[in-house]
Amino acid sequence: MHRQRLPSGRYVSLASAIGLILGGAAHAADTSSGQLDEVVVTAQKRVQSAKDVPSSISVLGGDDLLTHNVVSVEDLTRAVPGISFNSGGSGIGVGVGQTNIAIRGISSSSGASTVGVYFDDVAVNVDNKNGIGAPVPMMFDLNRLEVLRGPQGTLFGASSEGGTVRYIFNPAKLNDTSGEVSADIGDTRHGGTNYQVTAVGNVPLITDTAALRVNFGYDHQSGWIDNYSLDGALLHRGVNDNSTVFLRIASTIDVNSSVKLTPQLIYQQIKSSDTPVFYLQDQAYYLSNPYGVPPPLPTDGLYRQHKQVPEPSNDRVIIPSLTATVDMGSADFTSVSSYYYRPYDRTTDGTTFDSYVLAVGILGRPPTDRVLATLPSPVYQPVTYRTVSQEFRIASHEPGAGQPNVHWVVGLYYSDQKADYSNNDYIPGLQATFLQTYGYDINSASSPVGVPSIPNLYAKDAIYLETGTYDTKQYAIFGQAEYQWAPRWHASAGIRTTYAKASTSVQQGGFFAGGPFAVQKSDQYTSTTPKASVIYDLTDNATVYASAGKGFRLGGELYTPLPTSAGNICAGDYQTFGLGANPSSAYDSDGLWSYEVGSKGRALDRSVSFNVAGYYVKWNNLQQSIYLPTCGYYDTVNIGNAEIYGTELELHYKPEAAPGLTIGLNGGTTHAVLLSSTNLLTAQPGQRIPNTPRWTAVGSLEYSLSIGTYGRGFVAWDYAYTGASNGSYQVGNPNYINPAYGVMNLSIGVEQDAWQVQLYARNLGNNQTIIQSPTINSLVTGYTVQPMTAGIRVTRRF
Repeated sequence: MHRQRLPSGRYVSLASAIGLILGGAAHAADTSSGQLDEVVVTAQKRVQSAKDVPSSISVLGGDDLLTHNVVSVEDLTRAVPGISFNSGGSGIGVGVGQTNIAIRGISSSSGASTVGVYFDDVAVNVDNKNGIGAPVPMMFDLNRLEVLRGPQGTLFGASSEGGTVRYIFNPAKLNDTSGEVSADIGDTRHGGTNYQVTAVGNVPLITDTAALRVNFGYDHQSGWIDNYSLDGALLHRGVNDNSTVFLRIASTIDVNSSVKLTPQLIYQQIKSSDTPVFYLQDQAYYLSNPYGVPPPLPTDGLYRQHKQVPEPSNDRVIIPSLTATVDMGSADFTSVSSYYYRPYDRTTDGTTFDSYVLAVGILGRPPTDRVLATLPSPVYQPVTYRTVSQEFRIASHEPGAGQPNVHWVVGLYYSDQKADYSNNDYIPGLQATFLQTYGYDINSASSPVGVPSIPNLYAKDAIYLETGTYDTKQYAIFGQAEYQWAPRWHASAGIRTTYAKASTSVQQGGFFAGGPFAVQKSDQYTSTTPKASVIYDLTDNATVYASAGKGFRLGGELYTPLPTSAGNICAGDYQTFGLGANPSSAYDSDGLWSYEVGSKGRALDRSVSFNVAGYYVKWNNLQQSIYLPTCGYYDTVNIGNAEIYGTELELHYKPEAAPGLTIGLNGGTTHAVLLSSTNLLTAQPGQRIPNTPRWTAVGSLEYSLSIGTYGRGFVAWDYAYTGASNGSYQVGNPNYINPAYGVMNLSIGVEQDAWQVQLYARNLGNNQTIIQSPTINSLVTGYTVQPMTAGIRVTRRF
């Protein structure tokens, strides 16, 4: 393979290798079957064809994920229709583990998740009121990834109000000794070198009885954001690099002909040196303008930031689980037991939010005084989740000859998620700088700050301290049955009843809080989420369906309660946004009804696969996050009722005239607007629900062919277009309009016997559109797609 330097001096050249492979393959013969395979899923807690599930589903196989460079949640949202994401919705940060998913406009920037996320049968959702999203595993040794659109509460619970995403790993296989190793090296424009190694091994332990499967992966991604001083001097390049370690140990144990055990342990750690955002709001503005006046935009520039404090994070996930299945003759009994442990430590830069506000807004120092206003202020925000869950279910076998054609599943579910967190703001050197500036101690009675509400708070250079715990217990009973009453007609109905108890305990103090106080609350929620559908078999390979289902999301308390003391720093924002003098830090549950019609299957001698759907959603009492720009807090309110409707299409075609070629097209439209508003100063009827692109489209081509003695060659290309959306209800918010953008990916490779070599380029056109502009700790930031990343992956199977 020829390697040369591109203009940057670091990139692996794709052009020459692509030319060599395509040139050598131009007249090669094809070995493809010309038919598309049937897609099998477990979306209804049993194995069945995707065409028989009465809801819109996208399925990406493990090989598809690698071929089309799907390595993150954002890549996933650009690969399938109806799914989107938001970054920094909590106003706390943007980065690894902080991205939240929305499906069909059912978005969540705070509170409980609207999209259920599962590793196999284990729920890995967290309450994202503190800005944390569900974890994403390293994308290797996955059997498939299922995206279930529409409410899935009947079988997957309250966190699946908008849909469900399931990462399904390859199981340990009995009597199969196999494995593979893979090495990947590449480069990111405006960044540096990336590298990854993965290994998978499957070993029988006892013939026909037990097997072990082990996955290990290490990935390092270079950063592309540069850090500058307040005076404009370059300090560090590529500060947002991150590294991932992944380990999975799984076993299959056939105890006897009726009992099967599948224990599993997943460990993942992702360490990031900083976040992938750059500044659109220059801190120098704060040093020369009055406090509270909105700054001009933009000022800092692409991939540039001037943080006083780095914002590293350390996200660890440990999930031991045990699935036991017992064949009871006419039905299977399944038990899924799991413990989900996730400590997430992060630091954010509170310099503008803390030092500037203290110096100018509280102490009244002139903005030109850089000493107090620019003291670096680290904010430490660790959170630890602990979730115990247990599900018992019984699912029927395929009916025998002469029996009614009925499939059913019933079950019980329990989970207990606890989160312990803190939010502690410091300004190192505050006391000494204050003494030097004013000539007396900051804790003295004559201090403009006043005697701190927490004894010796400022002596410790702390200005705000908060600790909290919240605990959510859920109990549910569920069931679903499908009945075929005529040769081509099926009907299904299901229901889930959930009882949840949520308790919150928060203690905080400091000048932001206006005094020390503690909050202890307990809330209870009960929901019943039915779902019903009708399916008609057009042919043996295609169906049409209609369905209706209810979705539900728990209410709760804010991660950081709003200050309510007299003269608090948020008082002006409360008035501006019509929240009242003392707004509540609690919000109620929301719910929706979704109606869907669609058709899916294969046609034209199985050379075409299709999945088309139309839907209508009425969403009541929806929860939305509101940014308070002067004081920097976020409030979550029940903003009103909304209407959502749209379409989705997935199409794949293998033309007979071009063996080996597969053409793909998918896309969707989403019209998601408020019908009514509980607060006209915050949101107006007719405004679009945030983080919902108006339309998306993806075109793809795959070409597989024989290249003689070189084995098989393949090329995969895709281009994903994401339409414009709104990031906020507030017209003046910099995130109000998120522009449209497109991303192109390309992979090309060869396989011979046990070897595979793949060249790839993600974001081949190096799109630099600022796709979102979240406000983080009172600074407006910019967020783009990762710059063009090119590399080579070599895999050896044995």
